[in-house]
Amino acid sequence: RDALRAKGHEAELVIVATAGDQSAAPVEQIGVGVFTAALREAIADDVVDVAVHSYKDLPTAADPRFVIAAIPPREDYRDALVARDGLVLGEGNLDTRLSRVSNGDLDGVVVARAGLARIGRLDRITETLEPVQMLPAPAQGALAVECRSEVADLVAVLAELDHTDTRAAVTA
Repeated sequence: RDALRAKGHEAELVIVATAGDQSAAPVEQIGVGVFTAALREAIADDVVDVAVHSYKDLPTAADPRFVIAAIPPREDYRDALVARDGLVLGEGNLDTRLSRVSNGDLDGVVVARAGLARIGRLDRITETLEPVQMLPAPAQGALAVECRSEVADLVAVLAELDHTDTRAAVTA
């Protein structure tokens, strides 16, 4: 919304709650695509004109009803460890950690660094993981700005937000 307004276009932010947002269950239980299906339904039902997805959450098969009209500049693509007591992956007793994970008492969590950046929580990172340590998901850190494929004037407006280098990277 802010990027569109900065370019002189009117835009309103509409929050669409997804099953993924409303559940703490693992994706294996709530289903693949839970973060994108509700947003795509909202576009198809004319509830919203545009949806902004974390690109890595989109299905790999294209849906002809929609087009990725813009891919803005990408955030950091790496994963990050957020752990108690400032621990990093190379420190700590492995047996103790495995036991704590088995007992449900987690020491840390690995998440996309871009997600932490977008919510202003980079200060919680205890270690940024390089791709040689943990290969990030394809297109991680990139956003996909999606709309109905047949609305040419909207596609053209959204294309103003496209970042060529980011599009090339996530396409590759």
